[in-house]
Amino acid sequence: MIVIAIIIILAAVAIPNYLNMTERARKAAIESDLKALATALETYQTDWGQYPNATDWAGMKAELLGTGTLNKTGSTNLLGEDGGDKYITEAALTAIEDKTDTRDYDIDTTTGYKVVLTAKIGGVDTTFTCTAGGAISISG
Repeated sequence: MIVIAIIIILAAVAIPNYLNMTERARKAAIESDLKALATALETYQTDWGQYPNATDWAGMKAELLGTGTLNKTGSTNLLGEDGGDKYITEAALTAIEDKTDTRDYDIDTTTGYKVVLTAKIGGVDTTFTCTAGGAISISG
């Protein structure tokens, strides 16, 4: 009976800690993926002199994968290199899509880009925001 009581006490302490750990791990994974996306966007801007001029996630994705309106086969970037370059893998973008509920990309010609991802983590809507220069904020 004492052994059972000890097991129950240990479980009562361990289970909430495990749940918090998985929530923190999921947040960290999304933040890491967003940093990789920010690096891709900054590299794109270096090569083309602008951020992807897209109004949504799909347009940004096409530009970063080399199938967009500017970055495509047959075009030339500021460095004189052929277009159609992949700045991030499709698998990395799919990982972001799989881990999040909504994704949005917007471009502003004066301030740069803004990527907003949302995911329900531990029952809480969590928003991940990345702006030009790679600044990331998390709320929720």
